Amino acid sequence: MVFVRRLISPTPEQLDQCAQLMLQSFRVASAQHKDNFGVSLTGGDPSLDLPLHQARLGACVIDGELWVAGFSPEVTDTEICAVAVWYPPGTSGLRTAEQREAGWSQVESQFSPKLKKWYAEYFGPRVGAATTEAYGKDVQLNSWHLQLLATSPNYQKKGLAAALIEVIEAKAKAEDKPMCVATTNDPNVVFYKNRGFAFRGSSTIVGTGGETTFTFFSKP
Repeated sequence: MVFVRRLISPTPEQLDQCAQLMLQSFRVASAQHKDNFGVSLTGGDPSLDLPLHQARLGACVIDGELWVAGFSPEVTDTEICAVAVWYPPGTSGLRTAEQREAGWSQVESQFSPKLKKWYAEYFGPRVGAATTEAYGKDVQLNSWHLQLLATSPNYQKKGLAAALIEVIEAKAKAEDKPMCVATTNDPNVVFYKNRGFAFRGSSTIVGTGGETTFTFFSKP
């Protein structure tokens, strides 16, 4: 049986396990599905990989909801098998100075000038425009946004990721709010379609890892 739990005040050990799980999950996905988006996000510098995941988690603890899943009712730091980073309506990742100071500013200081320019002048504006084109202006901001979903490579296809969506879907329905998510590989496209998400559009970006296609979904 799958259990889910929100980490409201996660310990450093819990955050570290979540970050390590995310790192492993996305590296396996990159190798299996030729999804090199992570290479673009780091500018090809693997030493930035873990700090970027830590920065996303730090921002989520400030304004988002960090959820974990496992096979024990406690879902303690030794039993975390999947992680989801959700942002409630009215919030988004790295939108505030407080969020950025929870890890992003520190890792950004390690970026090469080329990578800083890519984020500021290309990636941020392009993804922002693609998101608006897919959903409409401010729709994602006013939705439950699933920024990140990762399952340990050891526990794939056991209902963990689905459970981390269902727990928020109940809240979204109660609030009459949609859910939004974007993904960058084909198996995830199938996964979200099977969970009842509707295709809203796609857009391609180019980085150090080559071309990456973002596929946007929402529900309902």
